[in-house]
Amino acid sequence: RGQLEGNGDLLEAARADLVLANIASRMGLPEEAVQRLETARNVLAQTATITGTKVFVDPHELGECLVLLGDALLDNLQWDKAMEHYEQAEKVFSAADDEGGVLRLRLRRGMAFVSPRAAGAGCPAENVAAAGLDAPNKCPPG
Repeated sequence: RGQLEGNGDLLEAARADLVLANIASRMGLPEEAVQRLETARNVLAQTATITGTKVFVDPHELGECLVLLGDALLDNLQWDKAMEHYEQAEKVFSAADDEGGVLRLRLRRGMAFVSPRAAGAGCPAENVAAAGLDAPNKCPPG
């Protein structure tokens, strides 16, 4: 079936990294959160070939991991990288026909534009407010 078949331990380790990243984030350790989320993403991004089509083993879990990675990068004041991961998550959710995932991601992205983290990541709040929730992923010009 794919690279992860028979390797449930690797998948469980990725899930553990998701939990540990959440803990690191809540403890104010954004660099550790990013590292753990990147490790989890690398595992979850592996694919399996099913009836001749390459698919993610669990696209919903991969999409959620990418959203969390975007959040952690935003906490780390890396606006452009955060937006790239949000965009990747939207593509994964869309490809998996996960409308709820797409909607949650869009809400999360909109909230990022109006959060204090946006200003800390180099995106002044007045520019964000002027751009609105339909703004592009890049910080609006000031």
